[in-house]
Amino acid sequence: MSGWESTGERIGRELGSKVGRALGEWIGQQFNRERQEGKEGSKQDSGVASDEAETETASEMPSSREELEELSYRELQQVAKEVGVKANTKREEMVENVADELGVDSEA
Repeated sequence: MSGWESTGERIGRELGSKVGRALGEWIGQQFNRERQEGKEGSKQDSGVASDEAETETASEMPSSREELEELSYRELQQVAKEVGVKANTKREEMVENVADELGVDSEA
């Protein structure tokens, strides 16, 4: 097989290239996000609020168990993380724990 690469080698090289590109793009996006957050933080410190910062402060924690139950699982996980509750549990358990932490009614 001199001069020719095996099918496995070719597939491995192509897959490695795709993974490398995807990883590079992801790292670049993370870097840009962190850089943008740094800029927004300095704007907020100087009294200039960005649209994203206003949106974040405008979003409130759910005020009832019913609101918690209406959230998607990912949204519920985010709320759980924000209030310091374990976020990798079953939905019912997470709703209960978040409701307890927020002090909202346990009945809908």
